[in-house]
Parts: sequence; structure tokens; C-alpha cells
Amino acid sequence: MSQYNINPELDERLRLSLENPGSFMEDLSLVYALHQFPVLAPKSIFFVPMDEHKALPVFTTEKELDVFTSELENIEAEWELHSLIDILDQLMETDIDIIAINPKLPQDEDAGNTVYFGTPELMKFLIHYTEILNKVFSPENLAAQQADKYYFVPTFITTDGKRTFPNLMTKENAEYVPLFDNLDSLAKWHDEDYFSKAFKENNGQVLLLKLSELLHPTEEFTNDFGQTVGITVNPLDYSQEEVQNSMISWAELGKN
Repeated sequence: MSQYNINPELDERLRLSLENPGSFMEDLSLVYALHQFPVLAPKSIFFVPMDEHKALPVFTTEKELDVFTSELENIEAEWELHSLIDILDQLMETDIDIIAINPKLPQDEDAGNTVYFGTPELMKFLIHYTEILNKVFSPENLAAQQADKYYFVPTFITTDGKRTFPNLMTKENAEYVPLFDNLDSLAKWHDEDYFSKAFKENNGQVLLLKLSELLHPTEEFTNDFGQTVGITVNPLDYSQEEVQNSMISWAELGKN
């Protein structure tokens, strides 16, 4: 019987993020999980020496904790479930500079869920994606009208600031830029290789934009919409017969 009521979703999200480095969808999902689910951490903070650094070990499964503690007989600690966000705040007052998630000894097999974060890098990572989550899930955005809502926009960005966009094509061969106003709808597109394979293989990025920002980018960017005739919002939420309801032409949006 498990001693700790630890949610397996956090470990699953961590593995997916590590398997897909740089993936917006997996990293965002990991940060969401870190806000929702605690990690196993020592009740009293201690560190494990690591090269010239000091590392705090934390765990996303009880099995990983058992492996770690069974091989380090000189460490005696009580373990509790804590928010990783709160732990980071506590570490700001210490000289511990590494968060070791599911750390391994050299003789241990990597199970695909081990990562070592520098505390500044982890804080920056969390802040970036937390700001996105806060914008999307804010009461103001959830209640906003179409023109004022934030959208996830899959994008390709060149080094000179040119943006191009994946498209979806209708039976009549009309092309539309797909936008998504929630994570579930974005995930449907992202997880379907037929739609997103080229996006993943060519280092596509997901931006969070309002329609006005899509139509009128800042000076450092130019948006090339190619032959598209408009946008389609959450297109995979509709049947083929109803998907027309998701489409809005550039003319309707006031694009010249």
C-alpha cells in the first residue's frame, strides 16, 4: 500500500516533457501539473553534493524515492508532499542551487523521469509558462468576446522575424490558419500527426496572441499568411459538416 497519495499525472507530464525537449505543449502541461500536484520532498531541507553544487532531491513517484533512499544509508529524512513552487521560494534563502527531480546514482538506470534544474533556470521556466496559463485561465479572458480573447497560434518563425503559419484546407481547397482558445482544442491538433507533423519536425512555436496582435504584429515581426483566406478557431471540435462555423474570413476580421 502506498504511503503517500501522490498523483501519477505529474510523473507522466514530466516524462513527456523530457521526451520532447522544447515542446510548447508538453512544457506547458508540465508546468500546469506542477501547479496542481505536489512532489515528494524532505520535511527538513537538506542538500546532496553534486560537483560544485548543492542539490535538493525531490521525487514524482514513491518508487524513485525508495531507490534513492535505499542506496544512501547516511541520509535519514522524513518525506512529505510539497508544492515545488513553494519549495523554490524556500530555497531562495539558501545556497542550494539545484533541484534534482528523481536523482539517480551512477549505477542506477535512467527511467526517463530524471532531470536536474538550476534553481534560476527552473524559476524562469515556471514564470514563463505560468504567465501564459494565467492569461488563458483568467476570468477576464474566459469571459472575453472573440476580439479580446487570447488564442494559441501555431507558428514558424525565421531568424529575421518572419512568421508563417500551418494551415488547414477545406474540401474546396480554401486554406485557413488554425487558432485555439483552450488547451484541450490545441492538444487535439498537436497530438494528431496528420495536422502537426510538419510543425513538430520544423521547430514550430506556439504563440499566445489576440486577434489584433495577429493582424497587426509589432515592428520586429512580419506575418506571412500565404494563400489563406482567414482563420479557423478550434476546428477539430467540429464535425466535417459543422466546421464551417469555426471559420472567419480575413475580410470579416478587417484585414486589408
